[in-house]
Amino acid sequence: MTILTLFFYSFAGGNARPVLEEHVDLIEVNHHYDKHGWLVMDQVIFYQWCPLQSRYRVRDWRPLKSLTQVPVKDFRTGKYSTIWKDGRNYRRITAKQYRETWTAYDPELIDSMKAPKQYRQTLTKPRK
Repeated sequence: MTILTLFFYSFAGGNARPVLEEHVDLIEVNHHYDKHGWLVMDQVIFYQWCPLQSRYRVRDWRPLKSLTQVPVKDFRTGKYSTIWKDGRNYRRITAKQYRETWTAYDPELIDSMKAPKQYRQTLTKPRK
């Protein structure tokens, strides 16, 4: 029993970091293509609803590096969630809505032209 306990604590020791959890109103997986139809980038965009402008505003985005970042629906809660390693931490974002889009423009860049990025309520920065 003590060997098993020691084995467990060797992996769950002091380096364990908490999961950063946040909720947004919409998660979008966007596939951005150029004018020739070539894939420019895949990205995950996180939106918050703005009642003053009656539209979704970009909070933050991340490049889609792995299919494990694609949101999955939890049918118990009715929410979508995405989990990935963000630096030395894990991050979990949930939303009630999810969409996947294929565009010839970058939605995050278009949003930043309507309102400067410095006014965004970005995702929490992980502690170092």
